[in-house]
Amino acid sequence: RHGEGGTEDPYLMGELGTAWTRGLQEGDGQDPRFLQVAVTIKHFDANNIEGGAKADEGLSRHTADVNISKYLLADYYWPAFRASIKKGNAKGVMCSYNSVNGRPTCTDPIMRAARDAWNFTGY
Repeated sequence: RHGEGGTEDPYLMGELGTAWTRGLQEGDGQDPRFLQVAVTIKHFDANNIEGGAKADEGLSRHTADVNISKYLLADYYWPAFRASIKKGNAKGVMCSYNSVNGRPTCTDPIMRAARDAWNFTGY
């Protein structure tokens, strides 16, 4: 949901996410041994539903199964997360409530592969 973060442009959101992550975690940099906070980026991934026309029919971000191609995930949804992890060293990633392509996001092997490819070592 890039729209909540300041922009819908994937590259620019990655730059903002990186700056916010580094700024919060590194703080004033007085003692680099300690994090000021542990940034958790969310909601990974494809969490784009808030109420809307289908809410009265039971469709919400908690019940949606979003069908997205691997290309669209990599090209549009992942750049901000990837940058915040690789360049910003974000310490946490929160899964989205929805499913992606029939799997809850926390159990999706595509999501796990992305986190592994980005050398994510946080929680």
